[in-house]
Amino acid sequence: MIWVWVSILILLLCICAMKVNVSVNYALINQKQSLTLIIKIFSLKIYTYNMPQNKAEVKTEREATTVANESKSKKLNFLTLLMAFQKIKEWETYILRFHKLIRPKFKNVTVHKFQWNTECGLGDAAITAQAIGYLWTAKSMLAGLLSVYLTVPALPELRVAPIYQHQLTQTQFNCMFSFRIGHAIRAGISVLLHWRKRPISKTRSEK
Repeated sequence: MIWVWVSILILLLCICAMKVNVSVNYALINQKQSLTLIIKIFSLKIYTYNMPQNKAEVKTEREATTVANESKSKKLNFLTLLMAFQKIKEWETYILRFHKLIRPKFKNVTVHKFQWNTECGLGDAAITAQAIGYLWTAKSMLAGLLSVYLTVPALPELRVAPIYQHQLTQTQFNCMFSFRIGHAIRAGISVLLHWRKRPISKTRSEK
């Protein structure tokens, strides 16, 4: 009987030591988006997801106008604003503790490849140059966050190319990262236990 428990323990240790490799490929070319997600264990594909084209279409002008009108119809009074500030204050300590808890766990995630190429043209040289500056700032901030929270052995490959003659926006994003199942289970348990300590509003507790 003891050998059965030893075998189960060894099996669990082997499962926790398994490394999961995740590959994410995203592209936006000619107003058509594509997304591919591949998960591998021991170089064997265990899950593949391809986003259908019809789910990636941009909203029509009529739908965008409807959403904008709905958002404008929502009026924010002083009472709801005060309640929002109160909720933010309640969650402030919780979020700070969550940040301290999750930051060491993310260091177990290793980013092997991070490529992000963007070509942008807005039809006007001055506006295009300004947009290129904003894109470089956003990408640089993202690369900095990656190096702080994750393990990044190689520098991310970032590229932003301006197109002054045409009105065009297209981007390609490739990312490969890996983590061990044991680290993911431990991080999930820590997040679950911390989530149970989250602040609960008085209205929910009264119900």
